[in-house]
Amino acid sequence: MSRPRLFWRSVVGLALALIVPLAGCVIADVVYPDVVYAQIPLHSLVESLGGLAALAIAAILVAERERRESHDFYVCMAVALMGMGVLDAFHAATQPGNSFVWLHTLATFVGGALFATVWCPSEWLRGKAARWSPLLILAATSAVGVLSIAFSEYLPPMIEAGQFTRAARFLNFAGGAGFLAAGSFFILRYHRYQEEEDWLFAVHTVLFGAAGLLFEFSAMWDLAWWWWHLLRLAAYVVALVYAARKFWEAERAASQANRQLADLNRGLDDLVAQRTNELRATEERYRLSVRGSNDGLWDWNVTTGEVFYSARFRELLGYSEQEFPDLFDSFESRLHPDDHAHTLAAVEAHLQRHEPYDVEYRL
Repeated sequence: MSRPRLFWRSVVGLALALIVPLAGCVIADVVYPDVVYAQIPLHSLVESLGGLAALAIAAILVAERERRESHDFYVCMAVALMGMGVLDAFHAATQPGNSFVWLHTLATFVGGALFATVWCPSEWLRGKAARWSPLLILAATSAVGVLSIAFSEYLPPMIEAGQFTRAARFLNFAGGAGFLAAGSFFILRYHRYQEEEDWLFAVHTVLFGAAGLLFEFSAMWDLAWWWWHLLRLAAYVVALVYAARKFWEAERAASQANRQLADLNRGLDDLVAQRTNELRATEERYRLSVRGSNDGLWDWNVTTGEVFYSARFRELLGYSEQEFPDLFDSFESRLHPDDHAHTLAAVEAHLQRHEPYDVEYRL
């Protein structure tokens, strides 16, 4: 990719991840500061769709990780999206209150912390532990979600006097920092390899990082609050569409390769069958010619040492199969003394210098 194109794509990514979201927040706070839209069903729908999209992306990344061994960091992305998706789904199912904010805040923290593990060495991201980590995160976050709803009275306070507590601000800030750390990873990869997915996930993680860092500057149900929710959902949907497209392209390529391999195997089977039939026909003609001929035939495979003497050959010499076994020594030991030396010399000349073997001898 040319440097100007790389530069402009980086500018567009920065605009999508930071400038557009921040501009929307400023407009909402300045132009519509008093607008509040408390719509719980719509919020549940937005969060549910986002959670399902995150889980779907995680599943695709797990499947793609098996095909792309060089992308060990896929497992980090999968566990992060898995944890966020589950906690966001539980968040969507709760009524506004302490557990409502807790589950959203925890989803941001878990997602950022796990996304930041893309910086881990590749050796840490292989083996059974990494392979099972998505399922472990799925089980762990599901358990946390259930317990958070069932025992909400034991949760740390997230809101006091209408303001977010230090715990809520810390978890969101830490999660946002984790997302930004992951964003720097994808930015570096994009400038090194110029892959579309690195650009996409750089925008995705920086956007989520900004949302976490600016969490405390929004209020529930105001336009800025809705703006961040819609941006998060859009990021999920775009990432899901891209991941699904890449997944189906890989599946189609694998299916096409399998069909080509099957066609090649069928062609090889047909060729082997054809050559086998030709060999059988040749052997049959040879057998018939030997049977119809009055000549005695023999051949010697110098590579394996195997020797074949036809029945007619032995018959002409007056030997049975037991008396004249299929050994070269059977022939050599019965050469006439006057023909022994020059016959073996002709054999040696043929083997060493590829001279034609045309010798008359007596047995």
